[in-house]
Amino acid sequence: MKRNRLAAIDLGTNSVRCIVVEVDKLGKFKVLDDEKASVRLGEGIVKEGAISQAAWQRTMDALSRMKKIIDGYGVIGIETVATNAVRQAANGAAFVKAAADNIGLSIDIISGEEEAELATLSALNNFDMEGTRYAMVDIGGGSVEVITALGSHIDEVFSLELGAVNLTENFITTDPINQKEYLRLRRHVRKTLKAAFTSEEIPVHCLLGGDHDRHRCYGDGDAQRRVRFHPRLRGVPLGGGAPSRHALKKEPEGEKSGAGIESGQGGHHCRRGNRG
Repeated sequence: MKRNRLAAIDLGTNSVRCIVVEVDKLGKFKVLDDEKASVRLGEGIVKEGAISQAAWQRTMDALSRMKKIIDGYGVIGIETVATNAVRQAANGAAFVKAAADNIGLSIDIISGEEEAELATLSALNNFDMEGTRYAMVDIGGGSVEVITALGSHIDEVFSLELGAVNLTENFITTDPINQKEYLRLRRHVRKTLKAAFTSEEIPVHCLLGGDHDRHRCYGDGDAQRRVRFHPRLRGVPLGGGAPSRHALKKEPEGEKSGAGIESGQGGHHCRRGNRG
């Protein structure tokens, strides 16, 4: 009996992640493998406008290893998407072609809006948001997606060039970050948010926030009042103490994150859904 196994690869600015699942007749899935590699594909793109040779090779090596793992599971389909780094790079199309020719992976370059929609689908798969008006902030290496929605209906989508790698390369030269650079970074973030949002406050019942690996859900006392967006880089609030360059930069090589989306200590507004 042939098993219904699928694989997905998310090629981000900072890391590449691969997941292999087995889907049952009811559409529920079981995770068979979950791999992650910190490749920093977007390193140098801000200054050079293209994927560097070193980043190119690191990422191709990671994709090749993941493709071998996927093939070992005998999957019937693979979906591979690339985000901000490949969108921005002058040689992004060449990178996609090389992956197809040398590894056998067909990579789809998605827009920031598509990133946001996929992040929302992930949240809905893990939390019961029916009848709840919520906002979600998804922080990546290249961009930050902000989504407001009611249940499964998406109201607005914003894709902002405020990813951790982009901000690091544009604003930070010291470790820990010095006060001058920190203030300049903070002004830039606030200016970008002000340009994107007509109001500083958005009335929602629940706030989902995190990076591309994990999201946390806050409700009741945390977000019953109007939520004001204060973006965080790797969990470091921009309004607090100055983050270090390392905090903005990357996770240790080979580190594997926990299972997807987490529920926080918020209230009943963010109920845990059936993940399958």
